[in-house]
Amino acid sequence: MNRTEYAAGLTLAGLVPLLMGGCPLLPRSTVVEFANDAVAPVRVTLVYHDQQEIPEDVIDELGREVEIDVDPGEVRVISRSCDDLQAVLVRAELRLLGDIGPEESAGVYRDGDDFGCGDTLRFTFTDDDLGTDLQIAFDVR
Repeated sequence: MNRTEYAAGLTLAGLVPLLMGGCPLLPRSTVVEFANDAVAPVRVTLVYHDQQEIPEDVIDELGREVEIDVDPGEVRVISRSCDDLQAVLVRAELRLLGDIGPEESAGVYRDGDDFGCGDTLRFTFTDDDLGTDLQIAFDVR
């Protein structure tokens, strides 16, 4: 086999997985989006765990936590490997005046039941006209 044939073979071997719909060299991930449709910033706490069936009362103690601030009109995005993100819990606080504002929890969502590997999980935060109530909507894309 000459150099040209060897190079063509390597190129073809690299293209076949891509043409078949995936790349085995890259780990698959799940994307989480936080969209703030409220009038004030929202401090979001995402707690995630690699065990799909972890009880809701235990995920806070054993899960990994990410805290992120989302300004009004902003969408923030994070991504984690599918193996790491098997169960997610989202808590949010509307920050009207510093640390003052309503809080809400979206509960636990689980891979297999509520979303799948490679999905985009979107949490949208809205408030009422007075800013006294915070709502969290969940959508899978």
